[in-house]
Amino acid sequence: MKSDLEYYLFNVKNYEEADIKKLYISHQWFKAGAYHGIVVFKDEPSSKYIYAYNRNKEIYQQGGSSLGEHYE
Repeated sequence: MKSDLEYYLFNVKNYEEADIKKLYISHQWFKAGAYHGIVVFKDEPSSKYIYAYNRNKEIYQQGGSSLGEHYE
C-alpha cells in the first residue's frame, strides 16, 4: 500500500516529497485486510489524513482529523 499511496500523492495529487512530514501504514487487526495510509503534511503537523483503497483498488482519501488545506 505504501508505494500505491506514494504514487497517488506524488503523481496524481502532485505533492512533493518535501510536503510530507510523515507517511505510514496502519493495519486494523480486527478487520482482515484493512490497511490505511496515514499522512501528516509539514504545513499541518497536527492533522492526520487517512487514505485507503476503494472497491476498485484505487487509493482515495477516507478522511482526516481536520478539514484543512489537504482535505479532498
